[in-house]
Amino acid sequence: DTEQTMSGLEHTLVKRLREAEVPIVAVEGRIKRLFSIRRKIKRQQIGLDEVYDLVAMRVITSSVRDCYAALGIIHQTWAPVPGRFKDFVAMPRPNAYQSLHTSVVSDRGFPFEVQIRSERMHHVAEDGIAAHWKYKEGRTGSAGCWSGSRRSGIRTSSSTVSRSTCIPRRSTRSRRGAR
Repeated sequence: DTEQTMSGLEHTLVKRLREAEVPIVAVEGRIKRLFSIRRKIKRQQIGLDEVYDLVAMRVITSSVRDCYAALGIIHQTWAPVPGRFKDFVAMPRPNAYQSLHTSVVSDRGFPFEVQIRSERMHHVAEDGIAAHWKYKEGRTGSAGCWSGSRRSGIRTSSSTVSRSTCIPRRSTRSRRGAR
């Protein structure tokens, strides 16, 4: 079952990041919808075996340094797929989007994608100029979730783990000071 697989991947990811003492704000997961899979296959003219983001995880850290530390742990935990790493932190997109993207293969042979970003990068991606989903879906305002897909998430604070569907938003004041 894909949801069980995603849950297991989330659990392993959080465990490994904690063992390595990489501070994490949140770990989210999503399962790509059939409509999106079909559209991607058609648009990119690829086969299903070339879709690496049927399941995707997102790691949100507190700093750029922690993003790269998380990437190292992820690549130690699961085998990276050659040619499937993008560093939009070192080389941001023109719309200011920043994130590390990698595709890895689980120990059971299941490929999945991981996005790694800091809280600040996440805010820009979800609410700032890089928030392409807003105009795609005709939305305004802040959502903070991977919209239109099955999601789960683990939000961390100190040593407790709680399930959540969205990362709680901070006020603008507290966000300015936490760069």
